[in-house]
Amino acid sequence: MKQPLNTRTQGDGPAIVILHGLFGSSTNWNRIARDLASDHLVVTMDLPNHGQSPHVDEMSYPAMAAAVAETMDHHGIPPATVVGHSMGGKVAMALALSDSDYVQRLLVADIAPMAYGDHGHGRLLRALQRMDPRRLGSRNAASEALADDIPEAGLRQFLLTNLEAADGGFRWRIPLAALENNLPVIADFPEFDTTYTGPTLFLHGEKSDYVPESAQAGIRTLFPEAAIEALPGAGHWLHAEQPDAFTRRLRAFLAHEP
Repeated sequence: MKQPLNTRTQGDGPAIVILHGLFGSSTNWNRIARDLASDHLVVTMDLPNHGQSPHVDEMSYPAMAAAVAETMDHHGIPPATVVGHSMGGKVAMALALSDSDYVQRLLVADIAPMAYGDHGHGRLLRALQRMDPRRLGSRNAASEALADDIPEAGLRQFLLTNLEAADGGFRWRIPLAALENNLPVIADFPEFDTTYTGPTLFLHGEKSDYVPESAQAGIRTLFPEAAIEALPGAGHWLHAEQPDAFTRRLRAFLAHEP
């Protein structure tokens, strides 16, 4: 790793490392991080090709897990409870399976150690690449320019968090072509011949289809101590849709409750 991942650190106490999903960044977790920082050291990271972290060609899960480990070493972050959502959940799993010394406890949010289909991510990346943000004068104009391709207003607003002001217009903060090139790798999950036997919780959205019943055998093979639970009323972005319920369950997990 040429340089560490961008991190945001707050609070003091037992360490928690939080890893966001595809198209996200560390700022997506600000509300939950502030709550946890009352009695924990909370470290939110921008994964490679996201937020303010370095742009890279390779986004394999072993490579991203290694970047997280090296960043923890760089900042002197102790072994932590690692929380990962979606793509970040796969990075967290890869870290636990490849170097468990970094992971005291593991919470995986709405993802499983399995291969997925496109889930519409290719459509989103193609839409973002068709729009030239340099010609736009506001985020509202950007949202309107994407409306035909991405009619979901909330999804557009989430994606547009990746715009940054530049030279009187905007530019994409994330390398769209690199993300599109890596989509097959991001959708997949590598094989591991190890297991992680630390305390583990797979928490998925009740309304989400990302952790089907058919995934449970694979989860228990790699994570034999895993509990698998649904968060009521939540979809894939469970931490954003049900932040209070998510935080309560995370706190119970941190307190070593079942």
